Amino acid sequence: MNFPPPRRLRWPTVTHNGPPVPGEVKLLTVYELAQLTSAAADSGWSAQGRPEWLTNNAEGLDRIYMTAFGMEAEGAFRCIITPVRRNGFAGVFTLDVSVDVFRRLTTISVQQSVELLHWFLASPPVIPLDPHQQERAR
Repeated sequence: MNFPPPRRLRWPTVTHNGPPVPGEVKLLTVYELAQLTSAAADSGWSAQGRPEWLTNNAEGLDRIYMTAFGMEAEGAFRCIITPVRRNGFAGVFTLDVSVDVFRRLTTISVQQSVELLHWFLASPPVIPLDPHQQERAR
């Protein structure tokens, strides 16, 4: 049986703060993030990442995700960077990224987006059992 090739995911735009921006999630290497951080500083944009944090934590990072949050300056997106350690999220910070550069970076696949969503949904702290449930659990 022949199946058609998988369709490429068409990402919607999102509106957080101002005009719509691309909704795709980018997957970065440590090197790419360092380059983007340096470019933001060189451009004088206000969100310049966390260069010292990156230097001190690069070895322990498993993945780095980036999404556009809004337009910052002419030709730049304000992005949210979410570094992930092998044992969970490291936190988030903002970084201004050129629109042209953003578009050229690697976008995660449908499979990766589903895995990310499931992982994210399982990440918040568990709400404790109600008192009567705690009694039964003993």
